[in-house]
Amino acid sequence: MSGAPTLTVDAPSAKSTAAPSRVGAFAWAALIALCVIVLMTTVDRQIWMLQSEVIRKHMQLSDLQLGLLQGTAVSLCSALFGYPAGWLADRFDRRWVLVGLITIWCIACAGSGFARNYTELLVVSGMVGVAESGISPIILAMIPMLFPAHRWQTANSIYAIVSTAGAAVTTALCGVLIANVESLRPLLPAALQAMDGWRLAFVAAALPAPLLMLMAFSVGAHAGKPRPAVRERSGSGTSRSGIVPLRPYLRRHATSLLPFYAGLGLTILGLGAGGWTGNALMRQYGETPEQLAAMLGMLGISALALAFVLTTLVLPRLATSWQRVLPLRMMAISCVIAAAMQFSMPWADSASQIYAASGVFAVAASMITMMFPTALQGLAPSALRARVFAVAVVICSIGAASALPLAGWISDQWKHLPNGVLLAAACIGVPALCTAALLFYRCEAPYLHTVAEAAREDAEASSRG
Repeated sequence: MSGAPTLTVDAPSAKSTAAPSRVGAFAWAALIALCVIVLMTTVDRQIWMLQSEVIRKHMQLSDLQLGLLQGTAVSLCSALFGYPAGWLADRFDRRWVLVGLITIWCIACAGSGFARNYTELLVVSGMVGVAESGISPIILAMIPMLFPAHRWQTANSIYAIVSTAGAAVTTALCGVLIANVESLRPLLPAALQAMDGWRLAFVAAALPAPLLMLMAFSVGAHAGKPRPAVRERSGSGTSRSGIVPLRPYLRRHATSLLPFYAGLGLTILGLGAGGWTGNALMRQYGETPEQLAAMLGMLGISALALAFVLTTLVLPRLATSWQRVLPLRMMAISCVIAAAMQFSMPWADSASQIYAASGVFAVAASMITMMFPTALQGLAPSALRARVFAVAVVICSIGAASALPLAGWISDQWKHLPNGVLLAAACIGVPALCTAALLFYRCEAPYLHTVAEAAREDAEASSRG
C-alpha cells in the first residue's frame, strides 16, 4: 500500500544486538552497576528532604519557593531535555551519553553547596533536572538489551529495589552525616571548614562522580550501542536521520499510549504531593531530621522488600488470569491504595499514625515503580524504546514539577491550620491518583493490541537480520 511505512534493518543486524535468551552473570553485574549510578545521582534529593527546613530558614524562603526548588526547577528541565536525551540514546553509544549526564549532575550537585542565593539554587536545581532527564530512561532502555523478555519484570524490580532501597539507606546515612558534621569539620580543607552543614553535604555527594563514569562503561558495548540502524521507507522516501520516527507510532497507538502517559503523569503528580509528609512531621509533630531519616529509611526498605516479593513471586502466580495486563492493573490498584493513604493522613492524631500510613503509601509507590517500566517496555519495539521512555520522562516531569509547588501554594494559604501541609498534599494527590487508576483500567484493551504489535515488529526486525 502506497505511503504505508515498512521497516528495514541495516548492519549491525537486529539479531546482533538482541538480548540473549539466557541470563549470565555479566548481565546481573551490569544491572547492579546501573543501579548504583541511578542511586548515587539521586543523593541530592535525600539531602533536600532532610535539610529542607534548614535551607528554607537560612535562605528565608516561602513554601512556594521551596517547592519550586525541590520540584519545579528539576522537573521542568527534565521535561525540556528528556526527549533530546532519548534521541541521543537512540543514535550514539549510551555509555557516553550517561557519562555526559553524570558530569552535569556532579557540577550541579556541588554547585548547590556553593550557591549564594535563591537564584543560584534555582539554576543548579535545573541542571540536576537536565541530568536526571536521561539517566533513568537510558538505563531502563538498556535492560531489555541485557535480559530476555521473560526476565524484564525481575530485572526491573531488582533495579527498583536496589536503587530505591539504596536511597533509603543513603537517607539514613545522610542523617548520620548531618548529625556528626560538626565533629568532622576539623578534618576538612580550610576552604570548606566555614561552610554550613547542608552545603558540605551537597559537595560530598558529588565526589563519587568519577567512579560512576567508570561504572557506565562497565555494562559493556552490547548494552551501550544504540539499536540497529533502522530506516523507514514510505511514499516520501527514506528518512535522513536513519532512525525510525516516533510520531507515526504515537499516532497509530494513541488509544493506548495517551491514556497510559496521562495516567503516569497523574500518578507522579499524586505521589509527588506526598513529598510534603516529611515537612509536616517536622513542623506539626516536632520530629528531628535524624528521627525522620531513620523512620523513613526503615519504612522505605520494608516497603520495597514487600513490593519486590509481590511483583516477582506472589502476583505472577496468584493473578494468573491477569498475566497479560498484570503491570497495568496492579498500577491501577496501587494508585487507589496510595490515594486512600493520602486521604487519611490529615486526620491522623500522632506521628506514628502518619508513619503507618506512609508505610502503606510507600508499598503502593514501590509497586508502581517496579511495574511501570515493564508496562512501558512492552509498549514499544526496541528501535523506539529510548524515546518512548523519554516521552514518559517529559510527562512525568510535568507532574512532578507541579506537585510540590501546588501543594506548597495551598499550604501557604492554610498556615493557620495545624495540618495544613497534609491537607494541601491530599487535595492534590487524592484526585490525581484516583483519575490515574481509572485511566490505567480503561486502556487495558488497546494496551494489549499495542504490546502485540511491538512484539511483532521486534520479531520481524530480528528475522531480517
